[in-house]
Amino acid sequence: MRTLFGWIVLIGGFAVLALWARSDHAREMEARISSAAAGIKSVHEIKTAVSGRDITVSGLADSEAERDEIVKTLNAVDGRRIVNNELKVLERADPYRFSGRKPADGSTVFEGNIPFARAKQEFNRLLGATGTKFTLAAGMPDGGWPEFVGMGASALDLLREGELSVAGKSLTLKGAIADASGEAAVRKALATLPDGYSAEIDLDVLDDGKPASVAIVYDAASGATLSGKAPAGLAPKDLASALGLRALEGEVAASTQPGVEAIKSSLAGLGPWLAFFESLKATAKADGITVEGALGKGADRELIAKQLKEKLGDKARITLTEAQHSGTEGLERQNAATGQRQVLRSGYWLPLREFAISRDACEANTTGILKDATINFVTGSDRLGPRAVRVINSLAATLSHCLTDPSLSVEVGGHTDSQGNDAANLYLSNRRAAAVVAALAARGVPEWSMQAKGYGETSPVADNETAEGRAKNRRTTFIWSQN
Repeated sequence: MRTLFGWIVLIGGFAVLALWARSDHAREMEARISSAAAGIKSVHEIKTAVSGRDITVSGLADSEAERDEIVKTLNAVDGRRIVNNELKVLERADPYRFSGRKPADGSTVFEGNIPFARAKQEFNRLLGATGTKFTLAAGMPDGGWPEFVGMGASALDLLREGELSVAGKSLTLKGAIADASGEAAVRKALATLPDGYSAEIDLDVLDDGKPASVAIVYDAASGATLSGKAPAGLAPKDLASALGLRALEGEVAASTQPGVEAIKSSLAGLGPWLAFFESLKATAKADGITVEGALGKGADRELIAKQLKEKLGDKARITLTEAQHSGTEGLERQNAATGQRQVLRSGYWLPLREFAISRDACEANTTGILKDATINFVTGSDRLGPRAVRVINSLAATLSHCLTDPSLSVEVGGHTDSQGNDAANLYLSNRRAAAVVAALAARGVPEWSMQAKGYGETSPVADNETAEGRAKNRRTTFIWSQN
């Protein structure tokens, strides 16, 4: 009995040992198959899973040929039973495309085909683009294509703005570049391409190397337009500000040439005189400004040219004429330089006046005009100064409006400081008062309603011992009367 029991134990031990050995062998084989399957290489992510002796492969294959080769390789794994093929073949792009767009604000965007997922991160790192949209696709021409695309992207980065288009082994680059040196850099970036690749370059060179030149065309009725080339850092809004305008129509090309301060200074010197012009063409460069303009009727061209020359410098070239008006009497417009509504009277553009007429209102209006501006004269004479025309026009508008009331009249008084001979001062003040009356009459103010009177130095309003006081005493007054 003991012998029989011993045999049973011995046989059971062998059975257990056999089962253990078989199980261990199965695990070892599965591990060996898994290791072999994991060694399959591809440019795409491939996953292999082993269950027992069965292999399941999934992921992307670059082509049907690669898919078949992967399956063939797995089928050759020692010990495998079956291979479950779940691979998808990547869609093919023909031609293989890539494009980039760089607008003026520099926010470059790329899109196109990439050969494998890892390339997306690499392209983003290399391109440094603010936006990318890539699509996985098979069909990359060859191993030189990524380098080719990188060269095109680098060239696009050099442009002010432009577009890059790659189709297969051909590249087209279009856009704007700052200057000739920039164009040379772009062409150098695409000079040595991988074998079999080609590039077509079409660039608009913004700066031809000639000096910066800003042209302003101004019309009192329609405003100002801008053209030419401005140095870097001088935007249209800066040019408008220098001229005292809210805005300028048109555009300027960018220039690498110097002249920012010189051009700004020239336009700033011209700006205060813009309201005197009916039309104007000015060209400002680093070495000076050329001004050709037609002044409004009554402006002293000689004196204004002299003042402009002093302000703009000896290199300024100035040609002034008198504008000829063909509009009908009473025509209205808005002056582009001042923003004033104006009406055409006797060939003069006068500010439009619309207020209830009374002696007090007319006196307040003339006093207000003379508070902000002065009727100036050439020293020692009754010749109206270069800036007087705008004050006279403003006063003429008020007087013409007020003197439609026949009960009103006005005395135009001339006053001097105490320098010089009393009698000479009285004579000069009379002549100046008469000159103002004549200028107002030329603008349609009824002469019979005005009286010129000189007071010489007899009615000072400030201390004649100071230059500031004497300047205040040299003045023109308007005293209103009502019958």
